[in-house]
Amino acid sequence: MANQNDNGSKGVKAGCAFLILMSVLIILFTILSIMLQLVPLVAPLVFLILWLVNSYKFHKNDLPHLKNGFWLTDSQRQSFNKVANTIYYAAVQKQSAEESVRDEGIHINQNGRISAKSYRGKHLRNQLEGADGVIKKYWPLYDMLSGLPQKTWKAAKKHYSHYRGFKLAFIVWAIMLFFTADGIFIGYTDYVSNIGATAGAGVSAVGELWSEDSSHSEDSLSVNVGKDESQESSEGSKLEVMNSNFNSDFGKALWKSSFWMLVVYLAMFMVCSIIFSIKYKKPPIVDVENVDTYNVRYEWKKKKKELSTRKRQNVKAEKSEPEERKNDYEEVVTAREEQPQLSKENQIFMRWADDMRNAGYSPDGNYDNWVNAGQWKDIGIVTSVGDKQVRVTIEYDEKRRKVYCGIQKISGDDRVSQELLDSDNFKTIMKDTGMSVKNNEWWYCMKYVSFDDVYAQFNNIIDTIKSCNQ
Repeated sequence: MANQNDNGSKGVKAGCAFLILMSVLIILFTILSIMLQLVPLVAPLVFLILWLVNSYKFHKNDLPHLKNGFWLTDSQRQSFNKVANTIYYAAVQKQSAEESVRDEGIHINQNGRISAKSYRGKHLRNQLEGADGVIKKYWPLYDMLSGLPQKTWKAAKKHYSHYRGFKLAFIVWAIMLFFTADGIFIGYTDYVSNIGATAGAGVSAVGELWSEDSSHSEDSLSVNVGKDESQESSEGSKLEVMNSNFNSDFGKALWKSSFWMLVVYLAMFMVCSIIFSIKYKKPPIVDVENVDTYNVRYEWKKKKKELSTRKRQNVKAEKSEPEERKNDYEEVVTAREEQPQLSKENQIFMRWADDMRNAGYSPDGNYDNWVNAGQWKDIGIVTSVGDKQVRVTIEYDEKRRKVYCGIQKISGDDRVSQELLDSDNFKTIMKDTGMSVKNNEWWYCMKYVSFDDVYAQFNNIIDTIKSCNQ
C-alpha cells in the first residue's frame, strides 16, 4: 500500500513538472515570435529617429567646428597656451632642481625623495615636488585640449555618416515597401492583428494545459500527460497562428524591405565615412608649435535654393540702383586709380605707428615700406627685460595672412640669452601674457592673435615688462 502511494506521488510530481516545462516553452516561443514579428515594424521607426537625431547633432554641433577645421576656438587656444606655459615652467623648474641635486651632491633618501636635513636640500625638494604637483594638476587639461580637435572631428564624421546612412536607408525602405506590398494599410492592420493573435494563441495553449483535466489526482495527470491526438491537434492549430505573419505576402514584403534597409545603411555608413575623411582632413594633435599656426577652413555646401534667392536679390538690387549712385561709384574708382592706395593691413600698421608716437615711443620696422618689405611686415619698439635689450614686435605674415606679437632679439645675429629665459621676470611675462617660447633666430617668445586684438596684446606685453622691471 505504501509503495502504491509513493508511486502515485511520483506520478503527480512528474505530471506537474511536465506541465510547467511545456508552459515555459510555449511562453518563450510566444514571446520570441512576437519579438521577431515586431522587428520589421520597429526597425524603420528606429532608423527614422536616428536619422533625425544625428542630423540635428551634425548641423547644430558639428558644422560650426567644420568651418574652422575642427580646431580649438580662440578661448580654447588661450587656455591651451596658458596651460602649456605653466607645464613648461614647471618642467624647467623640475629639471633645474634635479640638475642641482646631481651637481651639488645632495643626498637622496631610500624612498627616492631629496634629503631635507640641509636648508638647500629642503629648498630643492620643495621646488621639485611643487613642480610635480603643478604638472599633475594641469596635465589632464593639457591632454584634453591637445586631443580635442581630433575628438571633435571623429564625432562629426560619426554623426555625418550615421545621418546620411539612416536617411537613405529609410527612404529605400519606404520605396521598396510601397512598390512590393499590395494594400499597405490592410496588410499592416492584418499584420498587427496577427501579432495579437499570436499572444492569444500562446495564452490559450498554456490555459488548456492547466485545464480542469489537469487536477492533482494521479489519474487526471496521467490523462493530461497522455493527451489524445485530437487535443494535440487542437494545440498545434493554436500554435500555428504564431507563424501566420511570416507566411503572409505583406510580411514577406516587410521583411525584405527591412533587410535591404539594413544593407543600404551599412554600405552608406562606410562610404560616407571614407568621403568625410577625404574631404575634411583629420586635424593633428595640438602642441605649442601648431596651436596658433594651424589655419584650415572648410565651407559647407550651400543649398541651391538659398543661392538662387541671393542671385535674384542681387539682380533686383542692381536693377533698382539709382543712376546717381553709379556715377558716384565711378568717381571713387577713378580717384583710386589716380593715386596709390594703401592695403587694409598697411593702413592698420600706419595707425599703430601714430598711436605709438602719441604714447611717447619711437616705432621702427619695415611697415612704412610695405610693398618692398617682403613676406614679413613688422613694427616694434626697443625696450629691456632686466639688463637684456629686446624688441617688442607686431609682425604680419602676408603669405599666410597671420598676425602675431611677442618679444624678439634685437637682431638675427644676437645669441639666445639663456640667462634671460631662466630669469623670473621673463617667466612672469610669459605666464601673464600667455606667450609660447619660440627661441629661433629672431624670437624669444610670441603668440598668434587676430588683427582686432593684436595691438591690445602688444601694449599688454609692454605694460607687463614695465611692471616686472620696477
